[in-house]
Amino acid sequence: HADVMIDTPLRDVLSRSAQEFLFCQEESECGVLILSEFSGSAQSLRAAALTVNPWDTNAFADAIEEALEMELHDRLELHRYGRRYVREYSLKHWATNFLDELLTAERECENERVQIPPPLPHDLPVNAMRKASRRLVILGFAGTLVPQRSRMMNTILPKLSPSLMDNLLAIAEDPATTVVIISGLARETLAQALGRVPCWIIAESGLCYREPGAEEWHSSVDPSDAEWLGPVKEIMEYFTARTPGSSIVEMTSSISWIYPNTQGDHAAIQSKDLLVHLWAGPLLSAPAEVVVEKGAVTVRPTGAGKAQLLERILQQVCCEDSLGRPSPWFHTDTLVVCLGDFLMREEDVFATVTRFFERGSPRAAA
Repeated sequence: HADVMIDTPLRDVLSRSAQEFLFCQEESECGVLILSEFSGSAQSLRAAALTVNPWDTNAFADAIEEALEMELHDRLELHRYGRRYVREYSLKHWATNFLDELLTAERECENERVQIPPPLPHDLPVNAMRKASRRLVILGFAGTLVPQRSRMMNTILPKLSPSLMDNLLAIAEDPATTVVIISGLARETLAQALGRVPCWIIAESGLCYREPGAEEWHSSVDPSDAEWLGPVKEIMEYFTARTPGSSIVEMTSSISWIYPNTQGDHAAIQSKDLLVHLWAGPLLSAPAEVVVEKGAVTVRPTGAGKAQLLERILQQVCCEDSLGRPSPWFHTDTLVVCLGDFLMREEDVFATVTRFFERGSPRAAA
């Protein structure tokens, strides 16, 4: 029997001591578990313990006092949850889940490898561009026009090489060619980088767009319906303060918690805890969705995305005019080129383009 058990590592993947303490305690004399929020057990046993930041000595002392003075019915509530969790989620359960997730990851990697196209011969697109009467060129920005980089660098203006800018201008200024550039960067950054190019620009991962030759940006979502941004930012700031190397990237209608420069797997563990707080808190009934990427957790309005906005632009550009005349975009001498790093599951740009032009008629596409 123990009145209090203190398990407060500064960094830990899995501590069995906490589980053993909960399992061995009798209900009649159950003690209280004080657990470090940096412990691997904190994610699963948070509801069965008092969690503390070991670096915060005042909060640590308060937790010890609270544990020693806790009433029996409160101790029983913590103990029963913890013991039930330890019994249900045994080593066998953990091993089975681990193997299932490993097999799922293997299948996902295999699917991504299948989707990667072979290298494109140089002469094929050049000859097709020359022969086509109409051309639609869809390009990613980062990873296609400029090198891929960390979101930490989003505030630094990317520069296109002079030769690339000249070629892009020549293509975009052709009356028979429509260029669409897609990016997750902020609208201000893209406006400066592509200011002279008369093309469609999809910015901030589909939250806004700009038409060729225009200066005004249009939002694809209702900016007034983003009351969740403030509470989400507060939660992300909480995790940023407790995760060295992480930071927050804010845009007009979305916010990201990124951790590209963190060491070890502490940030990845924290990101899972962040998701629990978001889904159980400000996003419980909010019109927003979470996108989990490697090294980042992004919250954005529901229904926003590069593929969704691209389809709207394709309908506007390629469908029949107001007089009902057939669209020349669906003739056999039309060339559609789509190049970019769009392999993320929530950014199905390639499938959107293929599906749009396979419908065969502007009326069906609309």
